[in-house]
Parts: sequence; structure tokens; C-alpha cells
Amino acid sequence: MTFRLAFFAKAAAEIPLLIKLFGDDVADANQAVVSFYNLEAQDNPDCDMFERPPAAAALTLHETLFFYASLIDIILQVARRENIQPLAFQAYTPQLIKVYDRLVRQQAGPRNLRVFKEGANYVLQTDN
Repeated sequence: MTFRLAFFAKAAAEIPLLIKLFGDDVADANQAVVSFYNLEAQDNPDCDMFERPPAAAALTLHETLFFYASLIDIILQVARRENIQPLAFQAYTPQLIKVYDRLVRQQAGPRNLRVFKEGANYVLQTDN
């Protein structure tokens, strides 16, 4: 499978959780919204971009956790290199909320990240 990882700079007004958390200070912050999806699903009318394409191999639990841990490492390396302070992302399904909640708990402490969550919306404060 091939995944696209994208960082989008958005106006703070488009991300209400950022305004709630940072108020006027968000205007001075370098922020990004993170998105990733399977490129094989992009033009496949039989599936959503965030779901596994019908012909794609199903990952084992170990492979899935390795995949997400690798994505987290890449996302945080880019955030550090580009001086992105808040990162925002959203879980698109109830199943992803469970996965993201677990991964955020596991990964935030060792990486010294502050995590804010409201519903399916997450914001990671990456600066120290």
C-alpha cells in the first residue's frame, strides 16, 4: 500500500478547537492539519479513501501498530523540522477514535506532547 501524508496550513477560524485552546495566540503559531490516506483508494469508487481497498492485503495487528507508529514518527519529525507547534487531526470513524485515543496516550508522554481532544478532533502541542 502507498499512503499520502499531507500537512495543510489552515486559517485558525477553520479549526474551532485551536481558537478555543489558544485564542488570539493561534495567529502567531505555525500550525498544520495532518491528513493521510491510501493512494490506492483515491480513485477506487468501491471504497472510501480512509478505508482499505478491496484488493489490498489486510494488515495484522502488529503490522498496523508498526504502521501507525511509523506515521507518528514521520509526522513529528516534519513538525519539528518545520517548527509546527500545534498539529490538528480528526478521526473519521468511531473505530479510528479508539485507535487514536490509544496511540495518543502511548505516544504523547514519551514525546513530551500536550494533547487536547474534543469529540473526534485532536490537537497536539509540539513545542516545549
